[in-house]
Amino acid sequence: MISKKKSRTVTVDDTLFRHKISTTPQSKGIYRLNITVQSEEHNATKLIVAGLIQKDHSILPLVDSQEGEYYPTVTRHEVEWCVREAINSGWDYRAKGEPFILKVTNEIFRLGFWSTEKSDNPVIKPT
Repeated sequence: MISKKKSRTVTVDDTLFRHKISTTPQSKGIYRLNITVQSEEHNATKLIVAGLIQKDHSILPLVDSQEGEYYPTVTRHEVEWCVREAINSGWDYRAKGEPFILKVTNEIFRLGFWSTEKSDNPVIKPT
């Protein structure tokens, strides 16, 4: 079970999920964002969202104002989208098992993404 300390909840289709966001250094000023999600009721398979990155703006300042939209704070909207996308991709949050990995890009932060997500799906398909 995901610890309640420093985690948040989000409800998707009447199911309560708990999620935690952490970072792992990738290079100077660049961090991988780690999002771990689990159903609060079922305490079963975890969802691991991989592929997101964040910049430390104190080390690597933004090049232009548009770059900022790709490195914002993760909100419940992005977490909800990731949960829905994982369920649509086969994640069964009620069953026990290995973590389900959903690989995405920072495209989910792009301004206007929510209105165009059907045509520009940022999920990385396994090859």
